[in-house]
Amino acid sequence: MEGIPTDMKEDDETAEPVIYLAGSEPIGGFLRLNPNKDSEGNLNSPGAHFKPLCFANLFRSPNRDNVILEHLYGALGRLSTLANGREMQ
Repeated sequence: MEGIPTDMKEDDETAEPVIYLAGSEPIGGFLRLNPNKDSEGNLNSPGAHFKPLCFANLFRSPNRDNVILEHLYGALGRLSTLANGREMQ
């Protein structure tokens, strides 16, 4: 979703999560990072690089914030899919 600012930072780089769904279930994804862009820039541009965002690893992490992020990203992915389906109708 372009035009939506991100406050996420990873290693002092602007980042955004990208989530893959199988049906309605989140199955994984990645972080898109771009050191050349700010929170309102298009991160999917020259200079972008990627880091795995593995839900299985997040779930096993002792950091509760990561587990919360997994559920949040999954819920946002589902909501986005529903909105897209409705828009197509």
